[in-house]
Amino acid sequence: MIDRKVIVMGQRKCYPLLPRRPFYLVRHGESFANRFEYPSGRMDTRLTPNGWSQARQAALIADRLEHKPDIMVASALVRARDTAYLIQQVGQNCCLKIDRHLGEQYYGSYQGVAKQRIVADHGHEIWWKNPQDGESLEVFSHRIMGTLARWLGRYRQPMFVAHGGLFSAFSHAYGQSLRGIPNAGIFHFIPTKTGWQLWQIENASGVNKTALYCQL
Repeated sequence: MIDRKVIVMGQRKCYPLLPRRPFYLVRHGESFANRFEYPSGRMDTRLTPNGWSQARQAALIADRLEHKPDIMVASALVRARDTAYLIQQVGQNCCLKIDRHLGEQYYGSYQGVAKQRIVADHGHEIWWKNPQDGESLEVFSHRIMGTLARWLGRYRQPMFVAHGGLFSAFSHAYGQSLRGIPNAGIFHFIPTKTGWQLWQIENASGVNKTALYCQL
């Protein structure tokens, strides 16, 4: 079964075909851009010591998954790539591929600028809604949906290790807005008859616990 069309902001938009298969999406650990609160977008910014700790915790959770991914695919940006390498080293037996098309949204001239300054000069969170000389959320969403579709067409249950913006891109394709995904959060996307369920997987005393995060 394949999603052929989705509704966006009351209008019918055609997105790349998306096979209705489950997959995992993992946000990278805390980066220095996250720590100092500036949008990095396609800039490279490394994990903080706390980010490495978060990535290790995500790796332990991934190692205990009941349903293992058959491929890992990571963004080429170093914060996602390092998170993926650590997850793979801890116990994932599947192959790891790097795909630059999973990179974060390009924020143009807002990249590297403090969020407080952007808000003061231009308004609330304009860097991702309509970034100046950057990649619009609509274009970004098309890019991400197309990239996910290619991998989902080839594998039974991939694990993508990338950025918080991918959650925004995916939800935008279904006419919703999903922000504030925690660093190193592991989410299982399960197709339903009408959309998707997002299940967050967390560690509780050494045991994986799964809770419904939202529905799209």
